Parts: sequence; C-alpha cells; structure tokens
Amino acid sequence: MIVSKGRISMECFIYVILFISLLFSNQILALPDVEQQNNRLSPRDTPSLQFNGPFTTVIDLLSQDVEFSIFVRLLQRKKLIPYLNELQNFTLLAPVNSAFVQDFNPLSNDVKDVISTLDLSPWDEFDVQNYIIHDNVITTDQLTNSTKVISDNVKFPLVLSQPNINSHRFVINNDIPIVEPNLSPNMQNATVHGVLKLVTDAKDINSLINSVENIKVSYTNIDVLLQNLLNRYMDPPTNNKTLLVPSNKSFKTHFNSIELNYLLNHYNKLEKMNKHIQKGWYKDMEILLNNLLIDEVVGGSTDLLTFNQNNGLVHISSKNCGQQLILNERDSSILTFTNQPYDFGMAHFFDDIQFLNTSISFNAEKYLHGLNCSGFVREIYFRGLEKFIKDNDEFVTIFLPQASLNDEVGFTKSTLLYHFTELPIWLEKDFPTLSKNEIHNKFYNSSFCSSNKKLGGHCQRMKLTKSNKGYFINNKFHILNSKPYQIGNTLIYIIDNDITLPNDLIFSLPPTLDSCSKSISFLRKLNYLDLKPNHEGYTVFLPCFNSWDDMGLNFKYIQSNFTAASLIMENLIVNGLYYTDLGDHRYIETNNLLDEPITIDINKDDHSSKIEVNIDSLQDNLTIDKDSDIIFNQGVIHPTHNIEYPLDLQISLKDLFMTTGNDKFMYLLETLPNYKHLFNDSNMPYSILVPTLSSLDYSNISNDYTKLEEFLKLHIIPGNETVNILNCDNDFNTLLGEILECKSYSQDDQYIKVKEGATNEVRILNKGCSTENSQQACIFLIDKPLSLNWIGKDKYNLNMPILAVAFGIILGVVMFMIFVCCLLVARVTKIKNRYQMVDSSENSNENDNTVRHINDVKHPLLNNSQIRPPTSYDSTNTAAKLSASSNGSSSNSNNRPNTGSASYSVNSTATPIQMPRKK
Repeated sequence: MIVSKGRISMECFIYVILFISLLFSNQILALPDVEQQNNRLSPRDTPSLQFNGPFTTVIDLLSQDVEFSIFVRLLQRKKLIPYLNELQNFTLLAPVNSAFVQDFNPLSNDVKDVISTLDLSPWDEFDVQNYIIHDNVITTDQLTNSTKVISDNVKFPLVLSQPNINSHRFVINNDIPIVEPNLSPNMQNATVHGVLKLVTDAKDINSLINSVENIKVSYTNIDVLLQNLLNRYMDPPTNNKTLLVPSNKSFKTHFNSIELNYLLNHYNKLEKMNKHIQKGWYKDMEILLNNLLIDEVVGGSTDLLTFNQNNGLVHISSKNCGQQLILNERDSSILTFTNQPYDFGMAHFFDDIQFLNTSISFNAEKYLHGLNCSGFVREIYFRGLEKFIKDNDEFVTIFLPQASLNDEVGFTKSTLLYHFTELPIWLEKDFPTLSKNEIHNKFYNSSFCSSNKKLGGHCQRMKLTKSNKGYFINNKFHILNSKPYQIGNTLIYIIDNDITLPNDLIFSLPPTLDSCSKSISFLRKLNYLDLKPNHEGYTVFLPCFNSWDDMGLNFKYIQSNFTAASLIMENLIVNGLYYTDLGDHRYIETNNLLDEPITIDINKDDHSSKIEVNIDSLQDNLTIDKDSDIIFNQGVIHPTHNIEYPLDLQISLKDLFMTTGNDKFMYLLETLPNYKHLFNDSNMPYSILVPTLSSLDYSNISNDYTKLEEFLKLHIIPGNETVNILNCDNDFNTLLGEILECKSYSQDDQYIKVKEGATNEVRILNKGCSTENSQQACIFLIDKPLSLNWIGKDKYNLNMPILAVAFGIILGVVMFMIFVCCLLVARVTKIKNRYQMVDSSENSNENDNTVRHINDVKHPLLNNSQIRPPTSYDSTNTAAKLSASSNGSSSNSNNRPNTGSASYSVNSTATPIQMPRKK
C-alpha cells in the first residue's frame, strides 16, 4: 500500500506540471519514460482510465490507451511526437499493439514482457505519413453506407469503407479494420482511428496486379503491357490516375491471338527492331493503356462522367455502397478487387471492359510481328518495301514463310517481291470443290515485275494448285492455311518454306513430268536450256507424255539427225508469254527461235480440259492442257501431248527405212524392177514391212532366192491400204495380192498374219511415216519376215496344174525335136546327152526355197551344185508334188524327167530353163 500511494502522488505531480506547461506554451511534453507510461496505463491496473481534463492532444489520447503503447513508443523513437503535436486538421490512423505483435493477447499475464522486449528495428523505415490524412478530419459517420476514397494530401490513396452495413464495422484499404474509431482530442482539430493492421506503403501497380489471386480470372496480360511500357518513362503515366484493369479474358475477347502477340511482344523481338518499328509498337501500347486510364483518382461511392486518356467518354457509377464500379452501365468491377490503391493511384479490376480496343488499329506489319515473323519485317524495311505492309487502300496478298524460317533466310529484293501479289487471293473461294484425284490450277501475277531482259517488264507469275494434298505454289511450296489471316485489305498465308523465284527451265519442271526427259535431252544437246534474253520472255511448247513414243521410227531418225531435232525444237520455242488463263481466244503474232515470223491461233473450249494451239509453221495443231502452265525464270512452259513437224522438215520413206538398220533388205528391194518408184512418196506411195536384220539372216533370204520377187511383194503395201495397218482395225492388201490381217492386243502389241493362211504371226516392233505422206508411206519394223509358205493351201494347189501343163508343153516340144533329129545318130546322141543334163538340173532345182545370205553368193554359178538343208521358209509342198506327179504322161515316168514344179529337187538353187517351141 505504501508503494501504491507513492506512485499516485508522483502521477498527480506530473499532471500539475503538464497543466502549467499548457497554460504558458500550449505545448505538451513527451513522457520522460514510455515504459513508465505503459506501466501506468496497463489495462490490468487502470482498465478504464481516461483523462477528462479540458486540454488533450492526439498524443494524449494515444498515451492514455495501452492499445497504442507500441505506436507511441515508435513515434518517440522516430522523434515524431513534436511533429504530431503541431499538426491541425488531420486524421490519424493509429495501429494498435496487435498490429505490431502477431497473435498478441492483451489480457495475457506476460503482456508487459512482450511489449517491453519488442524489437522495433524492423520498423526503422516506418513512415508516419502512411497514417496521416492531412487537411481532412474524417469520422465514421461520414462512411456510413458508403465508400470514401482519399487521394488528396495523402502519401498514397486510401479507401475508407463500411464493408457490412449491419455490423457497423469500418475498414481502411479494404482489409485494415478500424477497432477504435473517432478518438478526438480537444486541443487539436483531428481524429484518431485505431486500426488493427499496419498501414504499409502501397504497392506499385505491377506488384498490385501480381498480388491479385483469383482462380477463375487472370490479369497477366495487363501486367506484361505495363512492364513493357513503364520502363521507358521517368514519370510513369499511371501516376495520380485511375487504372481500369481488364482480365486476360477481356484481352482475348477484343483482340485475337496475333494482335495480342504483337501488343505484348510475346516473342521478345520487338525491342530488338529498329527505332522506327519500336516507336510504332510503343505508341500502340500507349493507346491501349490510355484506354484504361482516368486522369484522376476515382473510386468508392461515385457517379461521374469523365474521359479516359484517349478522350473517350466514360461513365463511372457505383453500387454496393461504393464497393463495386460500373463502366458505361454495362461492365462491372469484381467486388473483392475494386478500390485497390497503388503507390500513385487507384486500380479497379474487371472481367471485361468494352472499350479496351478503342482507337487501336492494326496493319499487316503488326500482324507479321504477331506471327513471329519480325525477321521478315526487318528484311522488308531493309529492302525499302514497307509500303506492302503499311495501311493499304488496295488489296495485297502475302505468302509468309513460317516463323521457324523467317529469321534464318536472307532475301534479295526480287525474291522478297515474289512473296507478294497485289490481288486478293481467297483460296477457298477461288478454287472449286474437287473430287478425290482431281487437280485445279490458277495463276496470279506476283509483285515482282521485272524490267530486265528476261521478262521484258512483265510481272513474274505464280501458279497455285489445289489437290487432295492441299494448296501449293509452283508445285513446290505448301500453303499451310487455306483461310487467310485478314487485316484490312491484306491477306496473309503461311507457307512451309521460303518461296523462291522460278528456276531455270529444267529445274522448274516438276518431278512428276519425267516424260519430258526426251525433250530436255534435245534441248541440252542443242544448248537451249539457257535461252538468250529477248526482252519479251519465252513460251515453250515442250513435248511430254508419250509424244515422242508415238513417233516411232521418226523419233529414231530425229535422234540421229541434229538438223531435224534443231528444226523441231526451234519451232516450239516462241517469243512472248502466253498463259492458258488469258481469254477464250488468242491470236498472237511473234517470232520463233529461228527468228521467223509466225502466228499462233489459240481457241479454248470451256467444256474441255484440252486446248488446241495452231502455229502456222507446223503441219498441225498442238494439244496442251488447260491451266497446266509451268512457270520458269524466262517465261512459261506448256507440256504438249503431241509433236507436229515443221513445214520445213522433210522425213522420207527412205530416211525411215535406214533407221531400221537392215541394209540387206534394202539391197534385196533394189532388185525389183520398180524399185525407184517404191521410195517416191509423192508419186505412188507405198509402205514396207521391214524385218529385223537378224531375222532376215536367219531365214537365209538372198537375191538368188527363186521366189524373191514374190517374197518382197508380200512385204510391200500399197499406199491406200496403209491406213488399215496404221489403225490395225482392218485387213489390207500387199503388192503380191495376198490379204494380210492385223490383230491388236494393245497399242504396243500388234501382230500381222496371212489372212486364211497359216497361223504364224509377225509382231510390229516399230513404225514411222514420212512427213510428206504420213497416211500412205510408212515403214513397219517386224520381228521376222513373212513366209510364202504361210499362204493358203487351196490357192497354192489351184496354181499347180497350170504349171504342170506348161512344163508338159515344154517337154513335148523337146521330144518332138528329138524325133526330128533322130536321123542323125551323132546329133541325136549329143542332143540326148544335153537333155539328160537339163533333166538332172531340173530335178536338183525342184521347188527349191533355200535362202542364203547375200554375202555367201560370190559366184552363183559355182554354188548351184551345193545342197542346203530346208529352212522354215521352204516352199516345198508335198501335196503339190503328188498332184504334179499324178499328171505325168505315162506310168514309166520314173525313167524320164518329171514335169511341173513339183518334180524338181528340194535342194535346187535355180529355176527351170524354159525352152519355147519353134513353129
């Protein structure tokens, strides 16, 4: 009790001293020892102690309440008590002890120890301005059913609100409860509100956005935008502003992925571009941010018509006692993320903001950045072609290499221009729906319009093809998206590789056209694969498919004749450019590669896929496919299905005969009386069946063959019969009078046989016709010669009696001469011996069909006695022999010379000598 009385006496003495000081200096002195005050103001000792004297200050109020002891101690440590004593017209947010000490229980027995041992060093950076609202005395009565945003005379904006009307609770900055409100000193115009948490420095805008945790809504896009933009400013444009924060969902609603990639620099390449490109990008980000900035701190309970930084009118209203904002009466902020202060302003978070993309425009350049093709844009600026990617009033279509390539590929100005065409290309509209294996082509002018010698100022074309595999450019480059990215009047297609200018003629042909190899071989031999510049470009009609195959022996002749090959190819290459999509009828006057003036007449039928091309220097029309043009660096190639000979080219029947390599057969033909007429195409045309040399050698046919003329005539066809063998659809006559028939199992599998004769056949290996008479003068190369033995038996027997009668008459004349001369014995004996020799010779030559090679007959007379074995072509006919034998003059004919052809030996090498009877 003695100790307690002493303390009370000391306390009274102190208050007397304070009273005297207030009278003379209107100043309050700080307590000499804060720990002593804490002991005196302990709730356990004086739980309801309040000084009700006539003069109190903010410090008095804080000092009298043990809940503020730590705060008072901190103020003393920072030497801020005099500063607070001098202030007027302010509101102080005073943190209670529990704000400093987590899990602090004021009623615990060790409260004194906790407070006395509390380390205040973590608050060395403590700033009292965080807790002071200057020139504004605020009481909770002003916050009833409303939210108040304080932005003037504060270090950073503060939000004072009543979160729940029924609870009568009030909070600061949405999460700092006021636990002891409305403490008012009578010596200062001020209000003190005890708060349960420390009022720490407000976060910067990016930290605030990152601190927002919402499972359903993300705000990373606006965060990236601010990071890209704010680093450029010494004084960020968000200072002292209200920021309307849209969610990622809002960004995706108002921008597509390409636009977002550009605005947010998704590929981190824009900051490395040249200053001109960077300037445009920064400007777009500023426009976007300015749509979200209000040039004042707005929040809480408000109804305001204002403007954003782009002068867009914005109506801001509130609901839920100012805890939720409404933009233009349609976009609501998120209730728990409204009125969020940051270091220099106020932020409100929204799911969507309708005017997010207002005032922002895009062009092709920005889309190229958004497609990760900044390298392509860099090349465009380097080549001075930026007009193609700026705002265009005219349509432009861009074929863009996919992103993985555009930073690696170097471009020339020419190749870069070939990626553009100043036409709108809508693939899905321009191309029809196709069946499974159908192909459709279309041609477009690129922006590469050369004034050089190759194209003569014409724009290089590109060929677009649609098939079941997709869309392709020049049969090489795959277009990855059939629906273009459209921005304004610009259409963008992505291709799988960097598109290159058309190559040389040979490298421009697609691999599928390997049938053009023979034509390419001719061009290579003639040195026409690299054509001389002609200031016009070239149109090449290139024989492909089976063009050369259909020519047969003519092709062999052209292969061996350089002049003929040159004449053909030079008539198929013409000056100027013709594309199959240029109108239904075209009449062109130009020159060929021989520099000869020619005219080209082209007629197209919409109902046919073929086009007939009439070149007046050729014998007939060429046939090409519609829309099958092949682009090359000097013009266009048209693969043709046929070859037409130039009018100046003459290929004779004899020229074609020589390609067979059978000189021996030619030597045999020279034995014919009308040999010279045989190869006169214009006088009386003939066609010839020419056996191969090896088969002719095997048959032993030579010029001393007894029936050589019949054999040769069997291989000669009158000109008017030639068409039947060409078409292989009808029988045809030979010069011998025999009828042959042609059987066709396929176009390359045709056979000839004697009609109504033996079943033996010969195969047509090749054929060719003269240019002067292509339907009547032809050479047919067959695998073996026709045999006279294959002629029908009935016809052969019908001729035998006539021969027998002829031989009988001859023998009768001989016998009559013997009878007349029998008077002279010596003469008769001599004549008898001579006729025995004749009979012997006739017997040895009977029906001899033995054939010898022409080189074996050096001395025919010496070789007559040689006996050769019969071959498959022997004309021996047993039935004919028997018939002839039965017609003999008497039964003892065995002792006399036989009559008729059948009576001669099969080994005979000569025909009988006919002796006419004298009258």
